[in-house]
Amino acid sequence: MTIETSEILAAFSRQHGDHYRVAEPLGEGGSGFTHRAHDLRRDIDVCLKFFLHGGAPSGARRDWRITSNLKHPLIADTFSVEHFVIHGLSEPAVAVVSRLIPGDTLEAAIDKFRNLPTDQKCALHHGLVQQVGGDICSAVRDCHSDGHGHGDLSERNVMVSRDPKTHQSRATIIDFDNATYKPELRDLQEGPRIEKDIRSLVRLVGILTFDSKWHDGVQSVLRSCTTAQSVGEALETALLIVRDVSGAASERFDRVHWNGIVSADAVTAMMGAEYRKATQELMRSAAAESNSTAVLESARSALLHRVQTDPNFPTVSMSMTTHSRRDEEAAMRLVTKDRG
Repeated sequence: MTIETSEILAAFSRQHGDHYRVAEPLGEGGSGFTHRAHDLRRDIDVCLKFFLHGGAPSGARRDWRITSNLKHPLIADTFSVEHFVIHGLSEPAVAVVSRLIPGDTLEAAIDKFRNLPTDQKCALHHGLVQQVGGDICSAVRDCHSDGHGHGDLSERNVMVSRDPKTHQSRATIIDFDNATYKPELRDLQEGPRIEKDIRSLVRLVGILTFDSKWHDGVQSVLRSCTTAQSVGEALETALLIVRDVSGAASERFDRVHWNGIVSADAVTAMMGAEYRKATQELMRSAAAESNSTAVLESARSALLHRVQTDPNFPTVSMSMTTHSRRDEEAAMRLVTKDRG
């Protein structure tokens, strides 16, 4: 049976009022609702999630198992699960206590962004795609490395906050408990969830690149990817190629720019990246749009000559790139282990 939210909150406060002071509501979905609360013992604000039927369905249990063990700065982690009694229920009700993520859902952040004056949007757009898109890809990549898929990545399951000091945006993934209210996702194994996440990543970046002159080109690059890691790499490469999703001035597509791009493309070729064909098409489009096709071809010719005369050049570049990525992944594993 569905229980009134006021009854759930009253029962929780009667039994846990010495530990949590419940504050304003944060949101409501098909299966439950969330409130900000203050953890009086630890003196921190937290998020409390309650369920409209009292007890937690299987999807919620999966959520708190994953987010209790996978400690990641870009994934909202679960702190504890509190039980309490509601009159008339045979089983204890559940409240999930998780890290409070400030800010808006990606859906709300995009709505606010679209209402900004054009000049402000141009100044923020590239950074938003780079920072938020990169964060989402990074979080999903590490989640997949741990053997878990989210399964329901959407603009409602990504929180966006803005650092008041750096003025940079950060994205945090929430709600792994999609099976709670979507029957078509309830019995999915981790493999299909991971595959679904890849398609969702591409769609979320597409939402971020709305109104961009490079939207179709970037989407084409990302659709060629089959892993979260390659989506993140491809997004970074695509943003380097186009310089600015809002439309950079043509003079910025100079020889220095194309030298860097074709060098990166050579490393990509050596590593066998699946998205290389699509990025080359984006390179051609960006060069044509900026009237720098001749400069691009000249940079390619110069690189080819260097490769032919210095065979260590692509090998060293690839080795440095691989080494850097391995260092990053090793550091993340160490941080995750320490936090756990």
